[in-house]
Amino acid sequence: MQIRVLRNEAESEKYWAIRRQSFALLHGHIPDKDTAPFIDDFVVKPEYLPEFFPKINAILDKYKKDLVYTIAGHPGNGNFHIIPLMDLKSARVRALIPKISAEIYKVVFEFKGSTTGEHNDGLIRTPYLKDMFGEEMVEVFADIKHLFDPLGIFNPGKKVGGTLAENLKPFHHPDKRKSSDQAGSELFMKIRRSVAEGRKRFREGQGSEPAVAAPQHDTLVAKSYQFLRNMSILIDIFRKN
Repeated sequence: MQIRVLRNEAESEKYWAIRRQSFALLHGHIPDKDTAPFIDDFVVKPEYLPEFFPKINAILDKYKKDLVYTIAGHPGNGNFHIIPLMDLKSARVRALIPKISAEIYKVVFEFKGSTTGEHNDGLIRTPYLKDMFGEEMVEVFADIKHLFDPLGIFNPGKKVGGTLAENLKPFHHPDKRKSSDQAGSELFMKIRRSVAEGRKRFREGQGSEPAVAAPQHDTLVAKSYQFLRNMSILIDIFRKN
């Protein structure tokens, strides 16, 4: 690995500019591909990097017909972010995500690393937690989640019970006429109105349940309503204890 020692602030600013703009420049020159952050936060001890990265490059280079990638991160603590650009409209290309993930994380675990350092596990890394922590520890995660979330509505599929087959499914809103952006915006506004009314009632001493009734035809909004209601109940429990 090559290392360059910077001698003054002007030199360092050049590298900060690269750091700030590198991904935008890459994406700007390849507009027909989408960002695919599925191996974007792994950690390996810095002393292993000279041996580790040739193996990572060898894996990604096998798929260079279908992805473009750069490696950026924090060499001092071994935390790196690879966010390939891929044509996610192609089912064939999407099918590569589990395959590449498994190959990359196998090498990460060989070097006693972690799948995440800054950005948590989330939907895309949850399926690999058994490989990292072991089955017994993942069962503990599940038991703790069940204590706080017996209905399974707080971030479903994250940390507990998530599979790549489920988590990689495209999002389809019940109203086929609406784009995912429109649907997401409308859902956000419904939740926002519910939260605002719930806060108003809470301040006026009328209880803590959100005021908007859950529309049964919209599963997403209904689940969001349940989430807000249960959060209010939890807040009351913690306040009383």
